[in-house]
Amino acid sequence: FSICGFLTAFVGREVEPPRGGTQRISVVHKYNQRRITEPTWVGPSINLASPVTGSAIAIEPLEAVLLAALDTPDPLAWAEQEIARRELTLRSENTAIESSDATRAALDRAMAQFAKVRLPKLAYLGIVAPAD
Repeated sequence: FSICGFLTAFVGREVEPPRGGTQRISVVHKYNQRRITEPTWVGPSINLASPVTGSAIAIEPLEAVLLAALDTPDPLAWAEQEIARRELTLRSENTAIESSDATRAALDRAMAQFAKVRLPKLAYLGIVAPAD
């Protein structure tokens, strides 16, 4: 596995989340905080700085929305509003999700998958940490 030309074999392995849990997660660096909350994004991915690799880690726009949503009182409601504001289209099996109920269900599944798979890796890479 390679990130910006550097061999990073550790990135692909599954990472266990820290034991004990936390109520809130925060994006560690101000640069990354600005990147995920920018009013507009250009391109199919957003690059965040990883202090562990010393390079950029690309995340998809939906992942950026979900990551930013974790710092709100109602993450799913906020994510739904942000997706509408950014004019992103959620898709399931190449079909656009249109209804509000279907969107909420899709976001719920996406958030669960993000929290289980991607968030621990972002923590391992130093992009997120438990909030105080």
